[in-house]
This record gives sequence, C-alpha cells and structure tokens, in this order.
Amino acid sequence: MARPTRYYFTGYNYQARVQGIADITQAVSPWGAILDFKLFSDVVISFEIEVVAAKVGSLYASLAAVMEMEPFTQVVPDSQNEVLVLMQVTFAKGTGNMRHEVPAVPG
Repeated sequence: MARPTRYYFTGYNYQARVQGIADITQAVSPWGAILDFKLFSDVVISFEIEVVAAKVGSLYASLAAVMEMEPFTQVVPDSQNEVLVLMQVTFAKGTGNMRHEVPAVPG
C-alpha cells in the first residue's frame, strides 16, 4: 500500500494550552479527522490529521482563524484522495514544565 501524500503546517497559539487545543479540534472537525497527537511538555503539540486533498485549503483557513499559521504554499491537487497533514503547534504561554492536576480522592 502506498504511503499517503503528506503536507506540513506550523502554527502558533497564544491562548492557554487547553483552550487552544479545544479550538484547534473544532477547527479541524468539519474538514478532517485527527488520527494522532503528541504533547511535548506544555509548549508544543503535534497532530496527524487525515483529510481529503481537495479540502486541505479549507482546513488551513479554518486553522488560521483560530491561531497564527505559517504560510502554506504547497500546491494541492483537487482530488478526493485522502492525504495526511502533519501539524506542529507551539503554545506561547507554555512554560516547558507541564503538570497534570490530580483531583483529591475522598476518603
């Protein structure tokens, strides 16, 4: 099986990490599906997004509405083939020291 074509996005988010991830998820959902993500402390997250090639431009515009995006200049064919978008997002408010709050357990 051939590897799907890949496109690369880079974004910068100036919100709190949790809110930024929620906005990104909502921006992606009309155009594609998030297949995987990886958090690197609270500064960077990477996404693997599956989308139809003809919708890559719409996905980019939707993401650009919720965060700053580096210019995307690759030519994308107007086809119904599925492609992968690999996206890295940097959170400006990150400290590099991600902590997970653990709720107190009664008893």
